[in-house]
Amino acid sequence: MNANTPQLSPNLTHVVPLNLLVQSKANVRKTNTKEGIEGLAANIEAVGLRQNLNVRRLEDGTSEVIAGQRRLLALQLLAQQKKIPEDFLVPCLEVNAEDAHEISLAENSMREAMHPADQFEAFNQLVRGGMPVEDVAARFGVAPSVVKQRMKLSSVAPKLLKLYRAGEMTLEQVMAFTLTDDHKKQVNVWEAAEDRWDREASAIRRALTPNMKEANSRLGRFVGIDAYEAAGGVVVRDLFDERNSGYMSDEALLDKLATEKLEAEAEKLRNDGWSWVKVMPLSETNFWDGTYYDELEPQTPAKFKIEEDEDGDEVEVETNPGVYSAEQMASSGAKVVLNYQGELLIQRGLVERSKVAPSSTSKEKVEKPEWSARQTEELMNQHTSALRSALNDNPHIALAMLAHTMADEIFFHSMEARLVEVSVSSHDTNRQYPYAVVPTPEECSAQKGMTDKQSAWQKKLPKDDEKLLDWCIKQDDETLTSLIVFCTAMSLSTITSKYGYDRTEQTQQLAKVLNFNMADHWQPTAAGFVSRMKKGQMVQALKDVNLPDVAFNVEKMKRDAAVKATATALAGTGWLPAMLRPANDNKKAKKDKAA
Repeated sequence: MNANTPQLSPNLTHVVPLNLLVQSKANVRKTNTKEGIEGLAANIEAVGLRQNLNVRRLEDGTSEVIAGQRRLLALQLLAQQKKIPEDFLVPCLEVNAEDAHEISLAENSMREAMHPADQFEAFNQLVRGGMPVEDVAARFGVAPSVVKQRMKLSSVAPKLLKLYRAGEMTLEQVMAFTLTDDHKKQVNVWEAAEDRWDREASAIRRALTPNMKEANSRLGRFVGIDAYEAAGGVVVRDLFDERNSGYMSDEALLDKLATEKLEAEAEKLRNDGWSWVKVMPLSETNFWDGTYYDELEPQTPAKFKIEEDEDGDEVEVETNPGVYSAEQMASSGAKVVLNYQGELLIQRGLVERSKVAPSSTSKEKVEKPEWSARQTEELMNQHTSALRSALNDNPHIALAMLAHTMADEIFFHSMEARLVEVSVSSHDTNRQYPYAVVPTPEECSAQKGMTDKQSAWQKKLPKDDEKLLDWCIKQDDETLTSLIVFCTAMSLSTITSKYGYDRTEQTQQLAKVLNFNMADHWQPTAAGFVSRMKKGQMVQALKDVNLPDVAFNVEKMKRDAAVKATATALAGTGWLPAMLRPANDNKKAKKDKAA
């Protein structure tokens, strides 16, 4: 027996060698019997076996353990680790066979687990008594970080711990209060909370860190903890944050470092030869500054790859920027911005248009986009398909649209935005490469409808385009009109590129004439669009249809459950993202929000 061998008390009924003890079928504990065995073994090694095993002697000379099965497994583990001998003498109390089941049931059901508050105060007392954190961790079979966390919990105000013991506060709330050791501040935050929202753990953390930035925020990720601390910044650590990122206490310093880093990137671009470089304000997460630009094509195209962001959304990531000539760089500029994820984005080859959008002179703050570029592309492609279908069903309006476009070009030489591109072009709303622009087309009934109509026309038309004119001449006016209407509808596009003309006004005008409502054509599903929404977008959508209680629950759910709950709640409500709503609905929503 070595120095680590547990010291046993001598006043026991009798002792049995460990290698003669076996598990009993009479033991009522069947589930999770091996859970926590390593921790129990560490504790037995440190302080000894303080409770005997209840056994029943068998005819073959062995003894089966009626009560104390986990202690037996822990001792066997110590023997396997060569920390005790295989025939280690175990203190046992022999019981009658007829009492075995009842004794096992009593031991496993009558004991009560130690309250967490008692446990972390006990840990704290051991450490304050001089025992190193590592020794406490070893004795109880846990990591040192766990001991530190539980000790930190004991620093919460006694008044709050009393509420926790009484079941009036959750462990998560207690954990949130450990961000400060100021008991008065902790109690003030709790008592100042007016409703359950203010007493959520996240709300408590915000109240305790009003002028701090999370190290995992976009600015925190961009600057980095090392650079921030090197500049004299202080990080308030949250032991219960799985990322252990903490909070940056000096917001002004963080802003200064982020701005300097962006300016350094801008200076590199200036040295590369760009005629001008604009750094977007830290408050902005995209390139929009109210001015329209044309974007020069690089001599060697940029390369991209598709990756998933933190929310599981697919995003395009630039792997190699395009190569521009010296002449191109001398006549154009670049922009630098920090996006929502805290990533540096650079836009090159920009030439300001002579025509500036009216909003560029406005002092009003440009609203940040609600939906990502990929989500917007998906929605607007389905919107285009649905509006095409509605236009195809109304020949008079389709012909009017065609006449307007042709006359505007011939008689007015207008360069205004047009919905119908008579050149004629028609972008594919079912495009699959390099990714499916609409991953779940079944959500939009009109998408399949227009695809079927196109297939039907394809069968009517000659296979050789050289025979098309002759075919058209032979058709009656009704067939030609139908074909013109369909082609006009297919050339319609409501999609506005990032630097293209805005088609919103004409889209809304056409939708009003057609009495068009996207909700009649599109329904988001759990397997489709809802699965690609971020948690915040789900919550807002539910609030849009006046379901605040569901929104509250969804905010607390794991992602899969939140997706299903959101899709179920939105079904039949007619909810649409703002960009797809009729103009009057958006005006009403803005008015209600302002009120």
